[in-house]
Amino acid sequence: MNEVLGILRTEELVDMLCELDKQKKEIDVKIKKYQGELQSRGLRIIEDRNIKYKEFYGQSGAKAEISYTQSLVILNYFALRDACGNIFDEYVKRIPDYKYIYDKKFETTLKAIFTEDYTSEMSVEEIIDKCFKADSKQKSLLIKKLKGEYKKDKKFIESILNPDSDIEVELDYIHKAINWKLIKMYFPENTEKVIREIKKHLIVESTPKIGIKYDCE
Repeated sequence: MNEVLGILRTEELVDMLCELDKQKKEIDVKIKKYQGELQSRGLRIIEDRNIKYKEFYGQSGAKAEISYTQSLVILNYFALRDACGNIFDEYVKRIPDYKYIYDKKFETTLKAIFTEDYTSEMSVEEIIDKCFKADSKQKSLLIKKLKGEYKKDKKFIESILNPDSDIEVELDYIHKAINWKLIKMYFPENTEKVIREIKKHLIVESTPKIGIKYDCE
């Protein structure tokens, strides 16, 4: 490549660079349009089905992932600390510029509380019994390995059970059930009251997100 460039005249290099830059800008515009259209389609499905994650597949096996990113915003640090009780200082670290470093599971729990992204209607075990054809060994593996993370759970369920239909709704139920399990782990007593108090003192900001995956040849 360097040998080819070395024989080009300077004005030719300038023209080629400008042409490539122009093409790049045109491609960037197209990428944003395609991302916007896929994101719009994915978010419609997410809202219609009341789920949090959607995958679209291309004909060659490429994949687009539509979801939301969430960030916690504490409105009243001391009131939230009182609402959470003694465990708060163990899982949330306050740094001088008034930012917060959260334990990952505790952050997930607080986000779930504010967004009401949980269910106490069924446990993970009950969801498996109702929604999947799993023998006792497979069921034990699923209960042990499922974490409420869409992509990882989907990959694991497909590797164990090879379901013959879409499992997006089931994944969302599992996600919500595991969030409830976390809530009960951190706040085993007066749970509903604690939830009401916590929701007064924080908010969750959600931003649509799109990711793509494909094989590089």
